[in-house]
Amino acid sequence: MLEELKEILSNLYAQYGLTDDTLRLSQVLDKLIYQEMKY
Repeated sequence: MLEELKEILSNLYAQYGLTDDTLRLSQVLDKLIYQEMKY
């Protein structure tokens, strides 16, 4: 699931560049990854 989210993020990033939403999405992903690593 995380891999899929990362792929979607990079697609959006390629399409729209760095917008508020792509930035927010990448920060949320970072939090998810951090939580995954804790368990």
